[in-house]
Amino acid sequence: MSGKLMICAIYRSESKTDTYVYVLKQEDEEMNLDVIPEAVRKPLGRLTHTMDLDLSARDKLSRVNIEAVKQGLQEQGLYIQMPPGPEELAALDKTLSNM
Repeated sequence: MSGKLMICAIYRSESKTDTYVYVLKQEDEEMNLDVIPEAVRKPLGRLTHTMDLDLSARDKLSRVNIEAVKQGLQEQGLYIQMPPGPEELAALDKTLSNM
């Protein structure tokens, strides 16, 4: 994605420890949490804005694969970072694959 900005907002879940939602921001537009399906958003509880990040200016992120984040943002408009845990990851993956 060289030359094109990929700005996202990162929100922290108040209900799920170490869970963050990355939401794509289009140029000159506000972030829209409506891209998060209700079935995914409800268990996350209140989302608190943590920071904005330009992914096009980075090669890696500390806890997640940046290419997976970019792909999620491009295909679904969001990416959810969860702490390791096979049961939660499987449930979320199933929900997202049904979108």
